[in-house]
Amino acid sequence: MQKFIISVKEKNSGRDVVSPYIVNSLSGLGNYSERLSPMGLIVIVDSIKEEDNFVEPIKQTQDGN
Repeated sequence: MQKFIISVKEKNSGRDVVSPYIVNSLSGLGNYSERLSPMGLIVIVDSIKEEDNFVEPIKQTQDGN
């Protein structure tokens, strides 16, 4: 499942204003960014993809079985 990491930073220093957080959708991000921009803040978006099909490794015994 695709998810997005949102970071809000100060334009001048690059320091985090809000701890990065994860959202499922970018719906409304444009309005959110427009509201923060006049305050001297920028919104940075990165994406991650969660995997849900992990495979369990098989442990072998000393006799090879």
